Amino acid sequence: MKRSQIFSTKVKDLYCRLSRNDELQDKSNSITKQKTDELEKFISKVKKITEIKELTPELVHEFISKE
Repeated sequence: MKRSQIFSTKVKDLYCRLSRNDELQDKSNSITKQKTDELEKFISKVKKITEIKELTPELVHEFISKE
């Protein structure tokens, strides 16, 4: 195999790796955003309830995931 072919192969491999790395980073960012949104929703719910005097079914359902 010629040096130019070896170099070309290595360059292609690097481009593939960089592309894959970008895809993984995008997925990671998406997951982080989703988790942040979920946490913000939870915090919002908690802030609405400042003092719990009685544990009602409605209150329990508020904190149970509906997914």
